[in-house]
Amino acid sequence: MDTAVRQALRSGEAAAVLAALVEETEEVLLTADPEILLRAREVCADDADGLPVAAAWRLGLGLHFNGRFAEALETFRRARVEENADPADRAELHAALASSLWGRAEVDECVREADLARQEAEVAGQPRPRASAWIARALVAAHAGDRTASRTAYEHALAHAEVAGARSVLIRVLTNLASLENEEGRYDAALAWVNRALDLWGADDGPMRCITAYNRADALLALGRLEEAIADLRSSQASARAVDAPLLAVALHGLGEAYRLRGDAARAAAAYREAVATAERTDQAQVIGDALAGLARTTVLEGLDAARALAERGSQVPTALGRVAPLLASGWIELLAGRPALAQEHAARAVLEAGRRSDPVGLAEALELQALASDPVPLDPIREAAGLWAEAGHRIGTADNAVIAAVLTGDREGERTARRHLMELGVRDDATRIAGPRQAVRGRSVPLVSVHLLGSFAVLVGERPVPASAWGSRKARDAVKYLAVRGGRPVSRDALAEVLWPGQRGTSARLSVVLSTLRSVLDPDKAHDPDRFVVADRATVRLDAEVVELDAVAFETSARRALDLSDRPGTDAVEALQEAIAHYNGPLLDDDQDQPWTDEPREHLAHLAREVRRRLAIRLGADQPERAVPWLVSLLSEDPYDEPCHLLLITSMLRLGRYGEARRAHTAYASAMAELDLPVTPLADLARDL
Repeated sequence: MDTAVRQALRSGEAAAVLAALVEETEEVLLTADPEILLRAREVCADDADGLPVAAAWRLGLGLHFNGRFAEALETFRRARVEENADPADRAELHAALASSLWGRAEVDECVREADLARQEAEVAGQPRPRASAWIARALVAAHAGDRTASRTAYEHALAHAEVAGARSVLIRVLTNLASLENEEGRYDAALAWVNRALDLWGADDGPMRCITAYNRADALLALGRLEEAIADLRSSQASARAVDAPLLAVALHGLGEAYRLRGDAARAAAAYREAVATAERTDQAQVIGDALAGLARTTVLEGLDAARALAERGSQVPTALGRVAPLLASGWIELLAGRPALAQEHAARAVLEAGRRSDPVGLAEALELQALASDPVPLDPIREAAGLWAEAGHRIGTADNAVIAAVLTGDREGERTARRHLMELGVRDDATRIAGPRQAVRGRSVPLVSVHLLGSFAVLVGERPVPASAWGSRKARDAVKYLAVRGGRPVSRDALAEVLWPGQRGTSARLSVVLSTLRSVLDPDKAHDPDRFVVADRATVRLDAEVVELDAVAFETSARRALDLSDRPGTDAVEALQEAIAHYNGPLLDDDQDQPWTDEPREHLAHLAREVRRRLAIRLGADQPERAVPWLVSLLSEDPYDEPCHLLLITSMLRLGRYGEARRAHTAYASAMAELDLPVTPLADLARDL
């Protein structure tokens, strides 16, 4: 990888470095170490006359693909575009500069550079610069919302790239075509494009591969293959983090989206938060707005005002891809806040924006928001949204829509069926904590008080989240956490006081104040007896688990029942196992890892969750390989040395005819076994045994 550039850098001579950049075009653009490119840029920085155009576009585009957007733009602008320069190089420079400007949402200048790229490519008459010029035109069309023109441009780019045989250009076109298919709701087609790109990548890796992985994950998410998408994105995140690549922001945003769809609010918020920080630091405008919108939706229970501000920030970020996500976030937040008129206003704007951009998924969700913010709720927009979800093949959106329709029409059996389908897809109960349609139609029976411990901590009184400001002090929050972890079992006053004020004596009066605060928070209108939610006597304190819903208790109860059922020969435990894992919304008090009293119950529940997933994967693997694959991928992401899971995953993919994925899974299996110095079952043997 970029050997010639490394050797040239040892000489310290700018001329040698510039020549090496031109010599190793594909390595520079695809797999170059960003530090090598930055050093090359530094070595060549002293040339007052600027950089030769042939080296400038290669160095700049290599930096761009590594996510070093500011450095790339500066490199492009230092190019010395002489009249006798090769028009092919001039075309590549203008096309690359257009892409860089598009990423910064500097659209007017992007359009000018794309036009110059087209003109120079026609003069050059060569397939590679023509392909690059068509890519620039496709990006311009995407900003204008003209997907037909964008698709046509990419098809021209693909034809020229295939003639040129330029791997970096082919990967880029195939990846962008996958993105376009995703945006238009054609997910199977997106997977076909992106799998071709992955075949071209082969065993190579580079920060640009984050984009390929993101687009594959985007398609997998819509098709309901959540765990596979998450595994892809985690791998991409690890690769980008290892080289401190700014494109880490793309992988993190993808992870946020995947966790949000799965209903994992805590992990989604953490991924979005880091995506925003990384994107802001590296000036990636296309990531910031949507990541802020996702963060707003996944932290809404922490405070409506803070969530509203995040969504508003997202809508102010300049972007070339529209503002559907921030508009939807704002609308769902206002609906939860009890301001349906504002929710409808945001929904109407989202409908127009999604329609303008031919975004069926954004349009479907906007129609659902618009309907649910109305009184009475009209069914026609819900049905129209159902058609859009179904036409796009978006399995999670279709199931969500079915839940909405069933709740609105009082179809109890239809609601149960739709919610069961969501569980089959791996969607967790925590989805109701995220601003969106699932939260808007939580169900008919809403507990008086619910305490969420799995993932991040939250308390709801009825349907309204308790904001941090309502607690008065952290001690009251810590008290309810500890009591909830105990699952409704009595706790001695002394034990609770020791948790709140370790090593201190004479805390009886302070404990009484904390319990009084806790009661006020859980029953702000004083509509019930003091012991309705918090039961206390002179010796003990407990939460009344009969009236306070505790998600950790619900998970453990359902997990034990499912595992017991799966131990009985001849029983169909699949539905029970799916229901159990739907209750597991992440590690217990994931944001309180520093509290020692959480360690044992956290590990206990995590072990239960792993065992439920394992039993589920084995049960499904026997005759439903398509449904087994996501759970096997999930298990291997946590334990990559689990040979039985590897073998079952490979054989499941072979049975499904997903041969390319089976080959990649076998490569991962062989690598893991090699680390343990264990023999590997050949892929041919596994295929022959089917």
